[in-house]
Amino acid sequence: MGIFTKFTSKYKFIFCGLFIFWIIGMIYTVLSIGQKRSGDQKDGKLQMNFPKRNHLPPPNSLKMVKIHRYCNPPENISLGREGLVKGNYSLELVAVLIRHGDRGPLISVRNQSAINCGLQGRHNHPLISKYFKSLRMKHRWQKLREQFGSYPLYPEERNCQNGELTHVGAMQHLVLGQLLGEVYKKKWNLLPERTTSDHFSVLSTRYSRTFQSALAFIFGFLPKLELDDLKVIPVEDQLFCIKEESCQCENLNQQEALVDEKMNQLLKSHPAVVDLIYKLSPIVRGRGASPNITHIKPLFDALMAYVCHQSHLPCWPQPYTCATIDHVRNMISYLDWKGKQLLGYPPYRKGALLKTYSLLTRLKNILSDRIRRRTDRRFFLFSGHDLTIEPLSVILAFNSGTIPPYASRVVFELYKQTKPSHSDEDYVIRVLFNGKDVTNFLPFCKSALISEKHVWKGGKSYKQHFCPVESFYKFMSKDFFTSVNGTDFSNACGLS
Repeated sequence: MGIFTKFTSKYKFIFCGLFIFWIIGMIYTVLSIGQKRSGDQKDGKLQMNFPKRNHLPPPNSLKMVKIHRYCNPPENISLGREGLVKGNYSLELVAVLIRHGDRGPLISVRNQSAINCGLQGRHNHPLISKYFKSLRMKHRWQKLREQFGSYPLYPEERNCQNGELTHVGAMQHLVLGQLLGEVYKKKWNLLPERTTSDHFSVLSTRYSRTFQSALAFIFGFLPKLELDDLKVIPVEDQLFCIKEESCQCENLNQQEALVDEKMNQLLKSHPAVVDLIYKLSPIVRGRGASPNITHIKPLFDALMAYVCHQSHLPCWPQPYTCATIDHVRNMISYLDWKGKQLLGYPPYRKGALLKTYSLLTRLKNILSDRIRRRTDRRFFLFSGHDLTIEPLSVILAFNSGTIPPYASRVVFELYKQTKPSHSDEDYVIRVLFNGKDVTNFLPFCKSALISEKHVWKGGKSYKQHFCPVESFYKFMSKDFFTSVNGTDFSNACGLS
């Protein structure tokens, strides 16, 4: 006992120090626990309104490559084989079908106001400031406004508005228009230096996003054009119907009902995807949004509103769970698989045939009018949707089953071979999808395809393909409706 007393007396300062340190540690621990609980309660409230910092992978990572291909950022848009032709050919006419640019989600999504649909660091592009400055002079575009009612001429909000074109979407078409203008207007002199609305035509479906996309494209394509002279022809239907009966087709309704049933069967065959939809629907849907999301495509569209604008994916606090980039990638894989399955389904192909008749008839008339010199118009722009491009790509056989990205384009080029005669046989067409020459896929041109091999700069060889315009005419007049046991549109639709 004496030894212990002597020992503690000798080291009493050390014991006192350890005891004080222990007390301080206990106080700090108790306070930390209290702060954590308080913080958890605050976070629970915040998570009801704000997504977790659920970071996306870097844009250039392997996980994002396929996703960004769908988003199609403006800096990724580039020229392909448009106008890239060698030999004794002169460019006579160009028709471009575009899908509108980037837009807000079609349904309300969680934390939508926090998604930044602005330019996000792209403000230095030379066309942007000129574009906004010009279109903000509202008094100059009164005639243009009257054609599309109350639609604004450009995206006015940085926020993501449901179904509305974003600033990024406008920039996509400014860039695309400028690139194609460099080829067709400057290289090929397709349009005169002093271009007026008499030299080209612009058609748009009656949606603000397609109308604004068309204006942005033309602003980039024809930067010197006085827009107060621009005419945009409104089209009532997404398939560019020529007349009322071309928009009504009983047989088409039957084919679409069969396709819907087929898609439901495909979905049921993947219970993991069904579970994913059920799991993510309450996470993605915004406050008050109804009904529940029951199909994969609207869910994919909702999530891409976050991904295409580098926003954090949404979370749900009770129980705490988040949408992830792997969920998005799984959905893309399923949608690609589903698209490939539908390509081999007869009602899907029959429906696509009936959907594209009107648009292809417009194209046939446009080509014929130019060849017969019944018009001076040499450039045509059709501003539509993925639902416009998709069936067309099926009938022209370049569909791979994937959803057309934002600002996709299908380009039809009419060339005249330099020969003494002026018969229709001298004229050929090319078709390009997002810069890729797909003329060799055209089903009506297999036996008449013209292929020419050329060597380009750098020593690389490339085959350019042409299809005689007569093959296209024959397809439209004789062969178009054979697969649906019809002789004309009315007969194929059950209208006669």
